[in-house]
Amino acid sequence: MKRTLLYLSMGLIIFLSACGTAAAPATTVPPTPAPATGAPATSVPTTEPDTAPTVAAPATAPTTAPTATGPCTDKASFVADVTVPDYSHFDQRASFTKTWRVKNVGTCTWTSDYKAMYAHGDALGNVTSVPLSQAAPQETLDISVDMAAPARDGKFQTFFQLVNASGDPMPVDDGASVWALITVGKVLAAVPTTPPTPVPSGGAGLSTISCVPQGNTDFLNQTATLINAARTSNGLPALTVNDQLNTAAQNHSQDMACNNFLSHTGWNGSTPDSRVAAAGYAASLTRENIYAQPPQFGGTAQAAVDWWMGDQIHRDAILNPLVKEMGVGYAAYSRSDLGGYFTVDFAAP
Repeated sequence: MKRTLLYLSMGLIIFLSACGTAAAPATTVPPTPAPATGAPATSVPTTEPDTAPTVAAPATAPTTAPTATGPCTDKASFVADVTVPDYSHFDQRASFTKTWRVKNVGTCTWTSDYKAMYAHGDALGNVTSVPLSQAAPQETLDISVDMAAPARDGKFQTFFQLVNASGDPMPVDDGASVWALITVGKVLAAVPTTPPTPVPSGGAGLSTISCVPQGNTDFLNQTATLINAARTSNGLPALTVNDQLNTAAQNHSQDMACNNFLSHTGWNGSTPDSRVAAAGYAASLTRENIYAQPPQFGGTAQAAVDWWMGDQIHRDAILNPLVKEMGVGYAAYSRSDLGGYFTVDFAAP
């Protein structure tokens, strides 16, 4: 009997112990993670998920808290126009390749899933996007787009955005895009307030409007030196600088500066051949290169010759084995939209 009572007492104790463990469960509340800082708005969702994820409490607390680094950032910085600087001049329908040099100043690595995409402005050709090559943070990258000048004269500008693998545009410095700006044909940058009175046909092409452009002897000498350096490096003899050709070239640069246009056709309809002849040079062959860019935006002799050497038609004029002499002209006028105008007349007697 005592043994039976002992068994009953022990069973009751076990039962009461089991009920006690269920009545007061131990709970563990996971800590709320701190939000990541420094992430761009375009890369992080702006709404919280409907249900918070379940986080299992670690058996042992870590000795150091994890660091929230967040996603990487996409940003570019413009470095240079490798080809086709602003206000480069083309004939109608001429093909060209625009190349921008940019730097990856974000923290993401660019891949071929990143693109340069047409954003707005004039459609110069049919290419609307090109993939980027890989570029790690702080690396520079050249981005090239094949373009074509329109079939009409004028000033044209096209804008391309750089987008990441998700299609989100990335900022470029303080802006949103890179661009190409060209002129085509006989371009009037602005119509003069008072129409100029043309000089007689066959003259140098200068109008009689009040205009006193500035010359630059250093630019003249540098242009001639750079052209001859390009010729000798390609196995061709240097050209002699001719005073009559200098006159023809200078007159045309002044004509373009004073009348605010860029063209091989003078304000009065003159041509390179007629201008060279008007200067007293009897030529069997003539070629002409022109270039205009505001001096404050890099319109230097080096920029002019670099542009000419990067364009096949102008390069062929510089490296023409038949020409023997050249003349160089430069004129800058503050009231002209294109600022400074270079002309080089190549000829053979």
